[in-house]
Amino acid sequence: MNLTEEQRAFRSAVRHLSETRFAPRAAEVDATGEFPWDNFKECVAMELPGMSIPTEYGGSAADHVTKAIMVEEIARTCASTSLMMAINGLSVTPIVNWASDEVKAKYLPRYASGEMQGSYCLSEVDAGSDVAAMSARAVRDGDSYVLNGRKHWITNAGISELYVVFAKTDPAAGPRGVSCFLVEKQFGLQIGKLERKMGIHGSPTGEVILDDVRVPAANEGDPDGELNAAGAMAKAFASDVAMEVTTDAVQLLGGNGYTSDFPVERMMRDAKITQIYEGTNQIQRVVIARSLLR
Repeated sequence: MNLTEEQRAFRSAVRHLSETRFAPRAAEVDATGEFPWDNFKECVAMELPGMSIPTEYGGSAADHVTKAIMVEEIARTCASTSLMMAINGLSVTPIVNWASDEVKAKYLPRYASGEMQGSYCLSEVDAGSDVAAMSARAVRDGDSYVLNGRKHWITNAGISELYVVFAKTDPAAGPRGVSCFLVEKQFGLQIGKLERKMGIHGSPTGEVILDDVRVPAANEGDPDGELNAAGAMAKAFASDVAMEVTTDAVQLLGGNGYTSDFPVERMMRDAKITQIYEGTNQIQRVVIARSLLR
């Protein structure tokens, strides 16, 4: 794909930021497992959190290619930092596309300014790739919904102020009975166990607990529609390439590649999760096959 001059300039700027600010900190972030707040502040200074947000709410409304450039350039040096930007973009998508104007005005400017970060709460212990098997429930009670359930493997758990939570409002309707809620941390949402992971140590992954959490009805949306074949193909291909390249890099450097003196072992550990989260590549191939056979 041919990039525009603006996209090339943006790529150069993000690459410079990534190489000069994030790369020197990457090994320390991996070793300590602490959320890289300094890196987040650098991203805010460059207005990166607002890339997925419309201009009327303080964002830049960047196209998908430009957003991909941003994640790619940051991931070259620090996967944990790239993930904080990616998960914010993911969590803001339901708000941009399905929330009311009032809800957009309430949350989107805070995302764009870096005041607020978000998490995407879909998976459960028995409902990872098979999200229709989720057990989290949302029951209408007057002007609110009361949510109960546990979400697992949630990126940015404990850091985020807003959690995009999927729960069943009509269990008999199967996948179509699932709705989406915007749950502020202050509503009573709790953070459970934080996972000890193979990679992406600077990005917390944990359990989100919903115990009679009351959410205003104005915070409901129902973004139906499955991941399409193009998205499944892109996700499976890119993550397989990431794992192949980093594995080969470790092999190329031999014993040196297997030590933490060189960054490729960290990159290999970080790359592995991309074949698993947001739908395993096995499930992506099921989605692709169904599309081809339809």
